[in-house]
Amino acid sequence: MHTSYYKEFTDLIGPSVHNLNTICVGLEQIENNNYKKPETLTISWKSQDPITDASRARRYAINLFLIAAIDAIENYISSICSVEQFISSKVVYKVENAVGIREQVKELFVEVKGNSSIKPYWVPSIRLLIAWRNIIVHKSKAKVVLEIADKKALECASKEIYKLHSKTNIYRTLIRFEAKEQPTLKDFSTLFTILLKAFKTFDEVVSDAISAKTVKELIKDNLRESALSDFDETKPNDMDKLKKYCSSKSIKYDNEITYNDLKKKIVEKSTEAKFNKLIANRLDPIKRIRHFCVSNSIPYYNDIVLKEVLAL
Repeated sequence: MHTSYYKEFTDLIGPSVHNLNTICVGLEQIENNNYKKPETLTISWKSQDPITDASRARRYAINLFLIAAIDAIENYISSICSVEQFISSKVVYKVENAVGIREQVKELFVEVKGNSSIKPYWVPSIRLLIAWRNIIVHKSKAKVVLEIADKKALECASKEIYKLHSKTNIYRTLIRFEAKEQPTLKDFSTLFTILLKAFKTFDEVVSDAISAKTVKELIKDNLRESALSDFDETKPNDMDKLKKYCSSKSIKYDNEITYNDLKKKIVEKSTEAKFNKLIANRLDPIKRIRHFCVSNSIPYYNDIVLKEVLAL
């Protein structure tokens, strides 16, 4: 299962490779002089040099998709790091203090370091894609180089990349990057596919780490806020009246208890009551908890975890 942040990520760029390929299929027809502008297409367009025009349009499309991809990465990193249950505070600190999106990606994937699902060449591939985008956006002003460790990781994985990614020759890709040439369609498609696979796997790993205990704590935190709001609206400020209320609800307390401590006891009692009501044995308690989690942006991501919540 995946987080809502990954869904936002794929909504932004998931169909990009297919869309880019669709554009390129159309441009191929222009390049081969096998086209005719429909009368119903009310735009001004005429080509004196179809091959050059198609080539320029293809480069332009790739550039736009590159920029969109990096924007989606930035949005995902910012969102996933805002939820402490997903990313450790140490990694969040490193990400927030990293200079530039390339370094942020590197620091983010430290969270899943050592996980066998994450291939060693994925992060260097993403960092190569980002570096290429920087060259394109800033043109000749950019002094962008790929770190030696990234280059070495890609070269070491050249056979695997060739096998798994439509016979891509990563050495040629690196040569084009270092020469500050435009990425070819194959370069882009390969790096983009790796980008999607890497973030998909990363998201699966961090979301699967959400335990039932954590989900239960998050649900109770939400209910506790509601109980605190109820207290502030309805309970008396007078200590004697508050003690009478506690006695009527069988809430035990010490005679020397302070107002704030008594307030905490009442709020906790109310929180437990709200939680027990939520998981009451009705026709479909899983559905009730799922709806509550979705409505309150509480991560759970599969019903197995919710069943474990009921069993706790």
